[in-house]
Amino acid sequence: MLCILMIRFIVFPIQILVFLAFIITSLSYLPHSWALEERIIIEKEILDESGNQYIETHYKLPERKLVFREKIQIVNGKKITQFQYKFEKEKLLSIDYLNEFSQITKRLVINHRGHTIEEISYLYRLSSDNHPYAFVRKNAIFDFIIANYNNTNLAFELKNILSNESESEILRKIEIAHDPSRTLVAIIDSGVDHTHPDIAYKFMINFADKIDDIDNDINGLTDDFIGWSIPLQKGLPVEKINPSSETIPLSHGTHVADIMLKNIDQAMLLPFTGDYGESHFLDLANRKFQTLKPVFANLSFLFPHWSLQEIPKETYFSLQNLIKNNPDTLFFTAAGNDFGRELVSGRNGLYPASFEFNNIITVGALDTNEIIEDEMDRYQIAPYSNVGIEHVDILAPGSDIEAASLGGKTIRHTGTSMASPFALNIALKIKLNFPKLTGQEIKNILLFSAYIPDIDKPFKVRCGGMIFPRRAMEIAKRYSNLDLITEYKNIRHLAKEIRFDPSFSMPNESTELSYFQKLDLVWNKI
Repeated sequence: MLCILMIRFIVFPIQILVFLAFIITSLSYLPHSWALEERIIIEKEILDESGNQYIETHYKLPERKLVFREKIQIVNGKKITQFQYKFEKEKLLSIDYLNEFSQITKRLVINHRGHTIEEISYLYRLSSDNHPYAFVRKNAIFDFIIANYNNTNLAFELKNILSNESESEILRKIEIAHDPSRTLVAIIDSGVDHTHPDIAYKFMINFADKIDDIDNDINGLTDDFIGWSIPLQKGLPVEKINPSSETIPLSHGTHVADIMLKNIDQAMLLPFTGDYGESHFLDLANRKFQTLKPVFANLSFLFPHWSLQEIPKETYFSLQNLIKNNPDTLFFTAAGNDFGRELVSGRNGLYPASFEFNNIITVGALDTNEIIEDEMDRYQIAPYSNVGIEHVDILAPGSDIEAASLGGKTIRHTGTSMASPFALNIALKIKLNFPKLTGQEIKNILLFSAYIPDIDKPFKVRCGGMIFPRRAMEIAKRYSNLDLITEYKNIRHLAKEIRFDPSFSMPNESTELSYFQKLDLVWNKI
């Protein structure tokens, strides 16, 4: 139902290679929708080296090779799945070890050469739990811990979280965390790792309502300490662990939050996490936004129109009201990863990107993870990114972006979910340098400063181009220094004027009249 915009990782094992040698070129994971008559299932009873009785299950598809899918142990006459093999595009991704309750307790992650590169262990509280409460990721080759996470950990002690840093750095970050004057930005996402050292000190901390099951600040929310979590009903933005739908823990919200605040200590983060498809959750965020007034907010998710009956009607209108009722907050939204789909409005739109509000900036992805000015003329729209001159405003790096991951380390993700917070990060730096600028002014600065490599073939986005941080910062500087009473010039005029400055002009840009006539045709869409 929810369309979370992230590209999942492919990960892989080794111990079973000999055992699986006959399927090295095996086919893809079997779709559940295939009818039974379309495949042949062969079950063979075997004994292992210890004398345990197993059943090997083979799936044979017409005109394809035999695929070993799972190994089932017979215990007291009952069949218990012990191993499960996952394939994608004819490559083995991972092997899962299951307990007698069909919970995944261990996963071996395999690379494209068939070697085990990671081992993930999962812990459950109850035999009926569908989701583990904790995991440990280990490098299977060098035997060191990559990450570990426990979403029942309600402690938030910055000194402990930052314990691997120097004493002076710990004190510096604790001082930052206690500064209420920082610029407020918000995120609505799946979860954020509040124990990650790169993020923990950047939260907006509500010292008036710590985690003690009491609504100390009497605001109707018990323990709204650092944001709000729908699953916990507390102010710790925990992430759900979901091994059934992800090869390794994806930590979408953690990753997005870190991109938003990368290299920025003068801002604080307000997270709302959990199932953002729930109407009452979005209504809660709406009320808090109206009270706290974050300058920017990131929404890296998309919903279809309510009339398609894939989401409740109430969710659609709660999302609409969140943006409409907070006009002073600039919402950065992801364009989506439907491989070139052109975003439209109405019944076939994707929301919030397709809403027609001035305080939304929708971001598509470039095929890069950074902005290097000498290379900008070669950047292209990422093949997975959605486009559209009506509803996609600008392009930003979104491919293979490294940022914080669940459990304390970093990870690389790809998608417009990454491009949106990348653009927000640049906007936030502009706001911190020129605090009097409004969200709408910063949006226009980003769009009119954008670089268009080929004016005759602008990218299929509203501004025709990609984010250009240095030029945007210069326009913001010049705009902020104007005496708007006696020397009024709007952002569009300044953006045109700055193109005459060799320090801010780019390859294929020109000062000729014909170039500016073509540029005006593009800018008229903004």
